[in-house]
Amino acid sequence: MKGSKRLGQTIREIRGVLTQRQFAKLICVSQGTVAKYEAGQSFPKAETLCRIAEYGGEAVERILFDSKDVEKNKDATDTNKRVDRFIISNDEIELVIALREMAKHEPEMRALTMSLVYEIVNAVKSKLIQNE
Repeated sequence: MKGSKRLGQTIREIRGVLTQRQFAKLICVSQGTVAKYEAGQSFPKAETLCRIAEYGGEAVERILFDSKDVEKNKDATDTNKRVDRFIISNDEIELVIALREMAKHEPEMRALTMSLVYEIVNAVKSKLIQNE
């Protein structure tokens, strides 16, 4: 298993170009908590590790253990998915943060919000296909 400083370095790499504040909102912790993780002063809870792994497109095992301890997946599509996750605009970051905030509300409000978002996305996709 990685030491807490190596784990912190891995978390920093996963965070990429996001500020600690932006990343903290995405993984549902405070900016100070992210700073502690990256400095090796604190260790993420299992739930938070899962969020970090999901954001980074990595398995939790790859975050926790050295690469020599975990067989790396050489599949190109997995690599492309991981790279695509790091190419995100500020607008997309703000949208994800807003959706995470909505997720804190009642299930009915969350369901309504997600339904509307999917309708908008599908309408835009349809319009793009028509314009091709």
